[in-house]
Amino acid sequence: MDGGELMIKRVVNKIKRTISWYTELRYLNDYRLNKKGIYNFSKNDLELYKIERKAKLPSKILTKINDNLCKVNISKHEIFWPKSVSNDDLPWLYHEIFDSYDENPSSYNNPNLNYPGADWIIDAGCCEGYFSLFAFDINKNCSIIALEPLKEMKESLYKTFKKKVIDNKFVLEQKALGKSCGMVKFQFDSEHLCDSATSESSPVSEGSDDIFYDVPTINLDTLMDQYHLNENGVIKMDIEGAEMDALQGGVELMKKYKPKLAVAVYHEYENAIKCKEIILKANPEYKVELRGMYGYYKPPRPYILFAW
Repeated sequence: MDGGELMIKRVVNKIKRTISWYTELRYLNDYRLNKKGIYNFSKNDLELYKIERKAKLPSKILTKINDNLCKVNISKHEIFWPKSVSNDDLPWLYHEIFDSYDENPSSYNNPNLNYPGADWIIDAGCCEGYFSLFAFDINKNCSIIALEPLKEMKESLYKTFKKKVIDNKFVLEQKALGKSCGMVKFQFDSEHLCDSATSESSPVSEGSDDIFYDVPTINLDTLMDQYHLNENGVIKMDIEGAEMDALQGGVELMKKYKPKLAVAVYHEYENAIKCKEIILKANPEYKVELRGMYGYYKPPRPYILFAW
């Protein structure tokens, strides 16, 4: 292929991408204006999605530590990461946590959650640890209970939060958050670690190369008793579709102490509605907000549920 043909191919591909993008926007705007489906999306919800689609991701710097770990620096934050797992998603995960709330539909930084005033925070689906870093940036004195069932992340998380572990401010529970305490089959995706999930919440793909192993589960009410949780807490969940079970396992905690909640609900279309129903049934005094218009899937659905 000569230079002229290559240039024509690039122009044609750019035109195709532009047409596809505007077709998607017409679909989403029509969906919003005609109030299709079970959610009412605002103009701002759609604008946030458009902003995210054009977001410029930060660059990362990798440094080898040993045969098992590398150090990853993005902006002012440093984490450790298992070398056996792809790090391609880290800039996107960083964007989701640290980009401005006003321009980021994935942000957990809703002012109604009052992170600076929290005594304790549960980070369910801790994964690489960016949310916990974000929480410590805002509130250096809070205690974080991190739940991450992936055994591949144990060493890197302990190294990332070494000082907080020593100060007893960061506790890692290598368990999945669920409705009850027990065992569950976990599906490990080494290419996209953040997509790893319990086999109950994420259907197993035929011919999948993913690795499966059993992990223990724990529920929120057990954590309440184990860590003597009070009324001054925040719970963040990004647990790949298991959020309904997790909320059902925290009914007593929500009744008694009404912790503030930030729950990623985009994994399935009806998850936001189901989560809202569980929360309000447990404690009708909650105020619930659904944020964003997640257009990557059809039909669109909210990104995050906030409750306070």
